[in-house]
Amino acid sequence: MDGYSTPRRYIGHSKRRGVSRVIDYIEVHNIASYRQNDPQRLENTAALNFLFGGNGSGKTTISRLINDPLYSSDSKVSWKRDAPLETLVYNRDFVTRNFVPSAEIKGIFTLGKQAADTVQQIADLAKESRQLTLQIGNYKRTRDGEDGTRGENGRLRDMVAAFTDRCWELKVKHDRKLQGAFVGVRSDRVKFRERLLEEKKSNKAEIRTLDYLETKAESIFNAASGLESLVPVPNSLRFWTLLRVRTLPKVEI
Repeated sequence: MDGYSTPRRYIGHSKRRGVSRVIDYIEVHNIASYRQNDPQRLENTAALNFLFGGNGSGKTTISRLINDPLYSSDSKVSWKRDAPLETLVYNRDFVTRNFVPSAEIKGIFTLGKQAADTVQQIADLAKESRQLTLQIGNYKRTRDGEDGTRGENGRLRDMVAAFTDRCWELKVKHDRKLQGAFVGVRSDRVKFRERLLEEKKSNKAEIRTLDYLETKAESIFNAASGLESLVPVPNSLRFWTLLRVRTLPKVEI
């Protein structure tokens, strides 16, 4: 078992159609603890071989090279009769890939690379979920403040209130001369503010000076009230009697 105890065993023997297939030699060069100018060659291998060595002596490097001949371009695993076996290597890489300790229960492991990958995916998603939850909390604090009443929403409410007050100040200032244009919103701050915003959005008329608007309002609204006053109101008994007769309900006889 690599990195945990010695000796470690490698099995490289198989018989197929009477031909013995074993590793011919292993050459390790310019990788990990093996120096660039001092290649090491392991020869005269048998069907069963034991490698002994302390930590850092190169056992894991050899096992990785057996597991993947492309692990090092400067090293080589040569098989007799040029007939390589399918290799099964049990080392610390295998343990890392296939044994995943449970985060919830100590001493419990998930076995198998596919299961290990699934556990890792779950762990990654759980971490991402925690990060998103933290971000959401930060956004909420930014939006509502620490006490839930201020933040960006609180500043927005203050700005809307200030804008409403400013609109109402203008209404009060110009109400005497322009009250005819304010019909329906003269007694409601919010409605007056919304009327201004709607006019700003939809009214495409030419912008005029305040003096022009006041003069125009006086000529339109005062003239209208004058016309209304010109209509005479009958005050004779005959008129009201006729009106009463014409409005009596029909009675069937």
